[in-house]
Amino acid sequence: PVTGASLSANQDVASSIGTAPVTGLYSRKSFKDLKRALKAEQGQRQEDASEPMEWFNFLIQKLWPGITQYTEGMIRSYESRIQAALARIPGASLSFKTCTLGQQPIRFGPITHRAVGAACGAAAGARGGGVAFEVGIHWESDMEIHLQSAVLTLGASHLSIDGTLTFILRPLLAKSPFVGAMEVFFANSPKVDVDFK
Repeated sequence: PVTGASLSANQDVASSIGTAPVTGLYSRKSFKDLKRALKAEQGQRQEDASEPMEWFNFLIQKLWPGITQYTEGMIRSYESRIQAALARIPGASLSFKTCTLGQQPIRFGPITHRAVGAACGAAAGARGGGVAFEVGIHWESDMEIHLQSAVLTLGASHLSIDGTLTFILRPLLAKSPFVGAMEVFFANSPKVDVDFK
Protein backbone atom coordinates (compact mmCIF):
# COMPACT_ATOMS: atom_id res chain seq x y z
CA PRO A 1 0.00 0.00 0.00
CA VAL A 2 1.18 3.53 -0.83
CA THR A 3 0.97 5.85 2.16
CA GLY A 4 1.00 9.61 2.13
CA ALA A 5 4.52 9.65 3.55
CA SER A 6 5.91 7.27 0.94
CA LEU A 7 4.15 9.18 -1.86
CA SER A 8 5.67 12.44 -0.61
CA ALA A 9 9.13 10.85 -0.40
CA ASN A 10 8.79 9.43 -3.90
CA GLN A 11 7.76 12.84 -5.19
CA ASP A 12 10.84 14.42 -3.60
CA VAL A 13 13.11 11.83 -5.19
CA ALA A 14 11.30 12.13 -8.48
CA SER A 15 11.65 15.89 -8.55
CA SER A 16 15.37 15.63 -7.73
CA ILE A 17 16.16 13.23 -10.57
CA GLY A 18 13.63 14.43 -13.13
CA THR A 19 11.09 11.59 -13.04
CA ALA A 20 7.36 11.83 -13.41
CA PRO A 21 5.92 11.64 -9.86
CA VAL A 22 2.45 10.60 -11.04
CA THR A 23 3.27 7.92 -13.60
CA GLY A 24 6.54 6.78 -11.98
CA LEU A 25 8.22 6.68 -15.39
CA TYR A 26 11.90 7.51 -15.69
CA SER A 27 13.40 9.26 -18.66
CA ARG A 28 16.53 7.63 -20.07
CA LYS A 29 18.66 10.61 -19.02
CA SER A 30 17.26 10.59 -15.48
CA PHE A 31 17.90 6.87 -15.13
CA LYS A 32 21.54 7.33 -16.18
CA ASP A 33 21.90 10.21 -13.72
CA LEU A 34 20.49 8.03 -10.95
CA LYS A 35 22.93 5.20 -11.73
CA ARG A 36 25.82 7.67 -11.81
CA ALA A 37 24.83 9.13 -8.43
CA LEU A 38 24.52 5.69 -6.82
CA LYS A 39 27.90 4.64 -8.23
CA ALA A 40 29.56 7.80 -6.89
CA GLU A 41 28.04 7.21 -3.45
CA GLN A 42 29.28 3.62 -3.45
CA GLY A 43 32.77 4.78 -4.45
CA GLN A 44 32.80 7.27 -1.57
CA ARG A 45 31.85 4.53 0.90
CA GLN A 46 34.64 2.31 -0.45
CA GLU A 47 37.13 5.19 -0.15
CA ASP A 48 36.29 5.76 3.50
CA ALA A 49 36.32 2.04 4.39
CA SER A 50 39.30 0.50 6.16
CA GLU A 51 41.13 -2.51 4.81
CA PRO A 52 43.19 -5.15 6.62
CA MET A 53 46.87 -5.62 5.77
CA GLU A 54 47.26 -9.33 6.42
CA TRP A 55 49.31 -9.88 3.26
CA PHE A 56 51.78 -7.19 4.37
CA ASN A 57 51.93 -8.56 7.92
CA PHE A 58 52.65 -12.01 6.49
CA LEU A 59 55.54 -10.52 4.50
CA ILE A 60 56.93 -8.72 7.58
CA GLN A 61 56.67 -11.94 9.59
CA LYS A 62 58.79 -13.80 7.03
CA LEU A 63 61.30 -10.95 6.78
CA TRP A 64 61.50 -10.35 10.53
CA PRO A 65 64.44 -12.70 11.29
CA GLY A 66 66.52 -10.93 8.64
CA ILE A 67 65.37 -7.48 9.78
CA THR A 68 66.28 -8.38 13.36
CA GLN A 69 69.71 -9.70 12.42
CA TYR A 70 70.50 -6.63 10.31
CA THR A 71 69.33 -4.16 12.98
CA GLU A 72 71.25 -5.92 15.75
CA GLY A 73 74.40 -5.90 13.64
CA MET A 74 73.98 -2.20 12.88
CA ILE A 75 73.55 -1.37 16.59
CA ARG A 76 76.57 -3.44 17.59
CA SER A 77 78.67 -1.75 14.91
CA TYR A 78 78.60 1.40 17.06
CA GLU A 79 80.26 -0.47 19.93
CA SER A 80 83.76 -0.12 18.48
CA ARG A 81 83.24 3.62 17.94
CA ILE A 82 82.07 4.03 21.52
CA GLN A 83 85.09 2.10 22.80
CA ALA A 84 87.43 4.26 20.73
CA ALA A 85 85.84 7.44 22.07
CA LEU A 86 86.19 6.20 25.67
CA ALA A 87 89.77 4.98 25.24
CA ARG A 88 91.16 8.29 26.46
CA ILE A 89 89.30 7.96 29.77
CA PRO A 90 91.08 5.57 32.19
CA GLY A 91 88.90 2.66 33.24
CA ALA A 92 85.98 3.72 31.05
CA SER A 93 84.25 1.07 28.97
CA LEU A 94 80.83 0.51 27.44
CA SER A 95 79.49 -2.52 25.62
CA PHE A 96 76.22 -4.12 24.57
CA LYS A 97 75.52 -6.97 26.95
CA THR A 98 72.26 -7.85 25.18
CA CYS A 99 70.90 -6.59 21.88
CA THR A 100 67.83 -8.16 20.29
CA LEU A 101 64.58 -6.92 18.75
CA GLY A 102 62.86 -10.11 19.85
CA GLN A 103 60.71 -12.61 17.99
CA GLN A 104 57.47 -10.60 17.80
CA PRO A 105 57.26 -8.65 14.52
CA ILE A 106 55.57 -5.29 14.21
CA ARG A 107 52.04 -5.42 12.79
CA PHE A 108 50.28 -2.96 10.47
CA GLY A 109 46.63 -2.23 9.78
CA PRO A 110 43.96 -1.44 9.19
CA ILE A 111 44.66 1.07 6.43
CA THR A 112 42.31 3.79 5.23
CA HIS A 113 42.71 6.16 2.30
CA ARG A 114 41.18 9.51 1.40
CA ALA A 115 41.67 12.57 -0.76
CA VAL A 116 43.30 15.66 0.78
CA GLY A 117 43.57 19.30 -0.24
CA ALA A 118 46.63 21.33 -1.09
CA ALA A 119 49.29 21.88 1.55
CA CYS A 120 49.42 25.17 3.43
CA GLY A 121 51.67 27.66 1.67
CA ALA A 122 51.31 26.03 -1.75
CA ALA A 123 52.26 28.35 -4.60
CA ALA A 124 49.39 30.13 -6.30
CA GLY A 125 48.25 28.25 -9.37
CA ALA A 126 50.03 25.07 -8.31
CA ARG A 127 48.18 21.85 -8.79
CA GLY A 128 47.07 21.01 -5.27
CA GLY A 129 45.62 18.05 -3.49
CA GLY A 130 46.78 14.52 -3.02
CA VAL A 131 46.01 11.30 -1.21
CA ALA A 132 46.42 10.27 2.41
CA PHE A 133 46.88 6.81 3.89
CA GLU A 134 46.37 6.17 7.60
CA VAL A 135 47.98 2.97 8.84
CA GLY A 136 47.59 1.41 12.26
CA ILE A 137 50.87 0.31 13.90
CA HIS A 138 50.94 -2.23 16.70
CA TRP A 139 54.03 -3.76 18.31
CA GLU A 140 54.14 -5.77 21.52
CA SER A 141 57.82 -6.64 21.38
CA ASP A 142 60.03 -8.83 23.50
CA MET A 143 63.07 -6.73 22.61
CA GLU A 144 65.99 -6.33 25.02
CA ILE A 145 68.90 -3.91 24.79
CA HIS A 146 71.34 -3.67 27.70
CA LEU A 147 74.39 -1.42 27.90
CA GLN A 148 77.08 -2.47 30.37
CA SER A 149 79.82 -0.28 31.80
CA ALA A 150 82.35 -0.70 34.59
CA VAL A 151 79.99 1.13 36.95
CA LEU A 152 76.44 0.11 36.02
CA THR A 153 74.18 -1.58 33.50
CA LEU A 154 71.36 0.21 31.70
CA GLY A 155 68.69 -1.54 29.68
CA ALA A 156 65.31 -1.35 27.99
CA SER A 157 62.92 -4.20 27.27
CA HIS A 158 59.35 -5.06 26.30
CA LEU A 159 58.69 -2.08 24.04
CA SER A 160 55.01 -1.50 23.19
CA ILE A 161 53.79 0.86 20.44
CA ASP A 162 50.17 1.46 19.43
CA GLY A 163 49.17 4.30 17.11
CA THR A 164 48.15 5.46 13.64
CA LEU A 165 50.76 6.66 11.17
CA THR A 166 49.67 9.04 8.40
CA PHE A 167 51.29 9.19 4.95
CA ILE A 168 50.31 12.09 2.66
CA LEU A 169 51.41 12.16 -0.98
CA ARG A 170 51.05 15.63 -2.54
CA PRO A 171 51.02 17.50 -4.78
CA LEU A 172 50.20 15.05 -7.55
CA LEU A 173 52.25 15.80 -10.67
CA ALA A 174 51.82 15.19 -14.38
CA LYS A 175 55.44 14.09 -14.74
CA SER A 176 57.75 11.58 -13.08
CA PRO A 177 57.83 10.81 -10.17
CA PHE A 178 54.14 11.97 -10.20
CA VAL A 179 54.27 12.94 -6.50
CA GLY A 180 55.93 16.13 -5.29
CA ALA A 181 56.54 15.11 -1.68
CA MET A 182 55.60 12.68 1.06
CA GLU A 183 54.64 13.69 4.59
CA VAL A 184 54.86 11.10 7.37
CA PHE A 185 53.61 11.82 10.88
CA PHE A 186 51.51 10.69 13.81
CA ALA A 187 48.38 12.89 13.90
CA ASN A 188 47.94 11.82 17.53
CA SER A 189 50.74 10.74 19.83
CA PRO A 190 51.07 6.93 19.83
CA LYS A 191 50.87 4.99 23.06
CA VAL A 192 54.42 3.93 23.93
CA ASP A 193 55.42 1.79 26.89
CA VAL A 194 58.86 0.42 27.72
CA ASP A 195 60.50 -1.16 30.75
CA PHE A 196 63.80 0.43 31.81
CA LYS A 197 66.24 -1.50 33.94
